[in-house]
Amino acid sequence: MKNIAAIILLTLLMFASACDNDADGDGISDEKDKCANTPAGTQIDSVGCPVKQKINKVTLYLDDSGSMQGYMFNGSKFQQNISGLASRIGVIKGNGLIDTVTPDVKTFVNAFLAANINGGSSVLHETLDKITTNLTDNSITLFVTDGVLSFSAKDIKANPKKNINDLTNMQVSIALTFSRLFAKGYACYVLASNSDFSGAHYWNYQNKKDRPNIALNNRPYYLFIIGKDKDIDLFVNEVIEKSGYNFDNSLLVNSNPLKTLVAVDRNLYNKKLKTGNWEYLPTKAKIIIHDATKSVTFPILLNLHKFAPTDSTSLANAITVPNASKVTVYTKAAFVKDFYANGGLPKEYGEATHVVLAEFATPPQNMCTVEYSNPTWYKDWNVEDDRNPIDIEGKTFGIQYLMTGIINASNNTTKLASITIIN
Repeated sequence: MKNIAAIILLTLLMFASACDNDADGDGISDEKDKCANTPAGTQIDSVGCPVKQKINKVTLYLDDSGSMQGYMFNGSKFQQNISGLASRIGVIKGNGLIDTVTPDVKTFVNAFLAANINGGSSVLHETLDKITTNLTDNSITLFVTDGVLSFSAKDIKANPKKNINDLTNMQVSIALTFSRLFAKGYACYVLASNSDFSGAHYWNYQNKKDRPNIALNNRPYYLFIIGKDKDIDLFVNEVIEKSGYNFDNSLLVNSNPLKTLVAVDRNLYNKKLKTGNWEYLPTKAKIIIHDATKSVTFPILLNLHKFAPTDSTSLANAITVPNASKVTVYTKAAFVKDFYANGGLPKEYGEATHVVLAEFATPPQNMCTVEYSNPTWYKDWNVEDDRNPIDIEGKTFGIQYLMTGIINASNNTTKLASITIIN
């Protein structure tokens, strides 16, 4: 009888174990999982299938300070970029991925095509506070601006040097605004672009418009994208990437981007790289180490289109892998040229924009993470005396203080990828 009882118990345990199997690691047992091989990090429903996401509301804001007029002539890069962005928003609203857009796309486009600008000072630190006060989940707030920090015309008239003397105070105000925002779990992306610029006047930091017919080849402007990570991820994938939105640099704050990890390339084993003895489980984002005594190298494929141009080489000092003895960041094109010149490129590279080559003297324990720190491009774009037209080519008054204020508001480390290590 004891033997029979033991057999029954063993059978029940084996049955329970089989029922608890979860091949794709999504938290739903294989017995109940209706969608096998769900990618790691995908939001799923009760039967293991991806949840169809949508954004309830997109709110569009356009900076109406006087100097914005210079972007708004027919055929400018600004006009083309923002028109393409707005058109794409209209398309995905029509597809049901966005419920409402405020104002409607046509009204927004007509506003900047008609250069419908009030012409006052930006008072940008106050504007950012106003537009982020009543955010809701499943929403995106967009703000297009030239990024110039300025107090009101009245304040500047009373003290012509107030803008330049109080840049630090505006930075503190911006940090307070975004601290409140980030404490609620919101993230902020800023995409920085350049456009040709032509206008009757450019208002300098003293609020003087004494330079007629200014023409610049490159004057920066900035697109703020504010929302929760899941909403920003959907918006960037469906709008920024598919509209072909052009940007030169970016800021990514208080965010852990979703679906940034594409794969870890195991195909280079015994080729040009001595990668070590391990295997990668893509559905679970796990690496199994088969020889913990030897060094390992992980070619980690990332999709960084959200905040890095595909040809960006400025990421070398922005990406780190804790405990790695050496980290090399490649654009996909450069990596393929060095390691796949003779062909055989795995299909996963189709989704990747960059490759992080992480080398370890001994395999990492428990976790391999790829972390991101914002490059300080905004220091090169900053100018603090914009009275001379030569000095504002490719520059923005006070942009370093604006971006530093946003960055200082968050203590979170941005993780681009988290890969479980099994030794």
